[in-house]
Amino acid sequence: MRKPKWMTLKGEWTNERIARAAFYVIIGVAALVFLLFYFIGFSKPYSYDPNFKDPIFTPLVMGFVVLIVVSALAVAIWAVVATARRKGKTESVVNGIPVARIAMSVAAVTFVVMAVTFLAGSSEAINANGKPFTNAFMLKGADMFVISSGVMLILATAAAFYGMWHSRRVDE
Repeated sequence: MRKPKWMTLKGEWTNERIARAAFYVIIGVAALVFLLFYFIGFSKPYSYDPNFKDPIFTPLVMGFVVLIVVSALAVAIWAVVATARRKGKTESVVNGIPVARIAMSVAAVTFVVMAVTFLAGSSEAINANGKPFTNAFMLKGADMFVISSGVMLILATAAAFYGMWHSRRVDE
């Protein structure tokens, strides 16, 4: 039996093609969720205090975000495990680039930054919708993600500039 046209060698589902399709699906679902959130029932007043809004699709947005975060964590854990399993089977240096050392360094720095920012995060209560929010773990977790994002952006920018500087120096 012949393979359908979409399964032929030219249209083979490579990792890149699967990743691109998954990306487009996630973008499409995110756009749909946020369009529903903003255009259907967004101005509904909060029953306990009409000064606040209570959008109808808030639980959908929250569920979608939780699903994306949990999925990202699962894929990250799977990638780390798969990389660790293949460690002995792949080359640690490819085209003069120490890929194994870079991968392990990135994983270690990410873990250290997140651990340090969690420990350094504030657990001081905040007011949310006029009521105090006192869950110390959630407050420290929120601080961890916000501060870690900033630190990682700074580190990524520094690495990009180092790469540009090193590349220019090698060319000379």
